[in-house]
Amino acid sequence: MRVPTVIRWPGAPGGRVSGEIVSSLDFFPTLAAAAGEQDVVGKLAQGADYGGNGYKVHLDGFDQTALFTGQSDQSARNFVFYYDETVLAAVRYQQFKVSFSAKEGNRWDDPLLGYGRPLITNLLMDPFERQTGDVGRQYMEHKTWILTPIVGIVQKHLATFQEFPVRQIGLSAQMGKTIEGIQSQILKLRQAN
Repeated sequence: MRVPTVIRWPGAPGGRVSGEIVSSLDFFPTLAAAAGEQDVVGKLAQGADYGGNGYKVHLDGFDQTALFTGQSDQSARNFVFYYDETVLAAVRYQQFKVSFSAKEGNRWDDPLLGYGRPLITNLLMDPFERQTGDVGRQYMEHKTWILTPIVGIVQKHLATFQEFPVRQIGLSAQMGKTIEGIQSQILKLRQAN
């Protein structure tokens, strides 16, 4: 999802426009740094106490203070993950988006279908991701080198789940899956008692 955002930051030069990658996940570490808590992501990964409570969690956010204040024209991140519920559907790296699956009819409630091979899109050339025909296939054949950094980024991302496993699985938009999830939780509660 790409959403235009307007940010006003005290002391930052106005009128700037950026196409850099920033995620909503970046706001917490950025605002924490602005409030004086530097490297909150690193501290929480090691284990930190806040308000008398201990926390040891992995945050996927980056401190974007330098970008927001105008000290840098570059984002602290050059990738973002696209998930459909619990399935990693795509990764954006710089201007490229590598999709592993997509919704069949491009609507949120359509079934997710995996691609036989990843779909590579240059978002600067095709911002609406419409080039999926023969021209798109030829382009992908010439840009397969982009898979090399993507594999490393995904490998590093998935490795974080070893030390920081998923805490809560969200409910599915598919009603059948939601009912199954609720039923399995009820069964687990009954077995525990």
